[in-house]
Amino acid sequence: MHRFASQGISIEGNKTWLRRSLLDPEVHYDSGELFIETLDKSTALAGLINTIIRLTDLEMARSPRKPKTFREDVKAYLSSLPIEFVSKYRAVLQEMQLTFDFYVSKPHRAYLETMHAQPKFVQQASLQVLGKWSIAKVDNTVKLITVIHPGMMLPNIVVAQLEEVSTVIPWDYRERLKAILVS
Repeated sequence: MHRFASQGISIEGNKTWLRRSLLDPEVHYDSGELFIETLDKSTALAGLINTIIRLTDLEMARSPRKPKTFREDVKAYLSSLPIEFVSKYRAVLQEMQLTFDFYVSKPHRAYLETMHAQPKFVQQASLQVLGKWSIAKVDNTVKLITVIHPGMMLPNIVVAQLEEVSTVIPWDYRERLKAILVS
């Protein structure tokens, strides 16, 4: 409850609202603390947990929006370019339906996949992209591009495999992406 005060959420001035909206009947609020009666421990404890969840939801709702994901950053960059593209593009290739992060239709056709993952999921992410590229490679008229998050550390062997089937562009060098898609 003291954390709310540090974030500028006044609970003290809104005790009626607090009781009606957030507190379970088994939970009492007094002087910045939550209390439960011990007559029926399991019900009181469940009520306390429900109240804490509601208070946490209130805190989360007041916090600023989380930062954009890497895919959203790439989408914003593509939107700034003189190209036509679709995000989350579904294509049927070799009788399989695949969803690509982006499909650029003009001026040059291209599929784009973004690679971003926590270190323990890097291998899984790279295998997923390599699998898509191995299927998409049958259409020689569409350029295949892999855009890699700046914080993602890929082993050289994985980068070499990606470069065999697609153009690999680290996000720090996104001007190369512009050159490929626009020129």
